[in-house]
Amino acid sequence: MPALSIFRSTIPVEIDGYCQMEWMKLRSGSYLLALGAQQIITISKVVPDSWRLDGDIGAHSIHETHKELQTAIEAAEYFVRTRTKFTGLVLKNAKWRSDPISERQLGRVEKECQKLREPIPVGVTRGLASNCINRITYGCI
Repeated sequence: MPALSIFRSTIPVEIDGYCQMEWMKLRSGSYLLALGAQQIITISKVVPDSWRLDGDIGAHSIHETHKELQTAIEAAEYFVRTRTKFTGLVLKNAKWRSDPISERQLGRVEKECQKLREPIPVGVTRGLASNCINRITYGCI
């Protein structure tokens, strides 16, 4: 059996070419950007030809409708870069993502892997562990 699927990148292939941040796709088909401390931005299809962007991050909110998924993602990422302090946490190429897993992350990941009866792959990075924890927290597995 291959390495546990929760350790893969969360970025859906259909948006990977134009997103700069670590998005994940929910079972519902919506997209979620986790900013830490249970603060999230979501993009959901609302009618056949539009996407709803919603997020309440601290004192800042964004609630918009876009015709294209790409423009909704771009608007959300612009919002994160200009209105929040979370940009460094969510960039898919952030340097911290390649650092070794932290002790706190390791504890959480070990617990989840025991429940799933799966080993932790060798060389798990801080970024992959973060993806794993987010996938568990937001029900993506």
